Amino acid sequence: MDSSFPTALTISALYSTGNRYAQVDLNTFNVLKVYGISVLTAILGNDFSINQHELAISSTPVNRQFGTILNEFDVPSCKIGYLPNIELITAVVQACRNQSLGVVVLDPVLFSDSGKPLLSEAAFSTYIKALLPLADVITVDVTEAESLVNFTILNDDDVIHAANELRGIGVQNVFIHGDLPGVKGEPARDYVLLANGDDFWLTDEGKAQKYTRSLSQFDALSACITAKLAQQVKVEMAIRSAKEFSSKLLVNPIHPAENVSSLNFWN
Repeated sequence: MDSSFPTALTISALYSTGNRYAQVDLNTFNVLKVYGISVLTAILGNDFSINQHELAISSTPVNRQFGTILNEFDVPSCKIGYLPNIELITAVVQACRNQSLGVVVLDPVLFSDSGKPLLSEAAFSTYIKALLPLADVITVDVTEAESLVNFTILNDDDVIHAANELRGIGVQNVFIHGDLPGVKGEPARDYVLLANGDDFWLTDEGKAQKYTRSLSQFDALSACITAKLAQQVKVEMAIRSAKEFSSKLLVNPIHPAENVSSLNFWN
């Protein structure tokens, strides 16, 4: 491998309008001067709130994608995103355990835009028991964190408790992002708990928060962490850099089609 071309892997879905998931990851890698490679887990239309526009890719072609990637590349870091079923969760777990996928950044996709759970009960159980302990870094919003630790988050103490619960499951470094209940409209405050026990809060000072979900800021945030880790940046600095990077992408969003908004990677 030519070390002047760091490589990062995204394991996620192809999104037809290009403004979410694997395409956001690859755009992030590109602007950060990291060569992006991918293992696709599904093909999604522009509205998968009730799974009507989804084509999940079976484990056989997913495993073939892993084989192709690992035969050609050393992978210093990977991001795991959209995994629609237990078959693909199991395939990714096996790849993480049996192959060298480098530092693992887990960005769970657990709910549709309407709030409907995307995983079956069995798949969700496998996700927690088998996949979470393999994560070097996890990036979750409050709703996802609540689901993973099985209690309601109402305040800062609950956020800290949830992060410690995730560490107890086996996750090394935890990033919980987004608005807390009761403080909507205020700048988002994110909490980070590192593997060494250090922790800190990050504040996003009002960068067009209303666009956060639709423009996949957090896809870019976790992809930036992955890219920085591929460049041998330490975890804390990778997280701080990703927070700044993803916030800037919210400025001057672009509209490549009438009903499509996208992060602005040209800021």
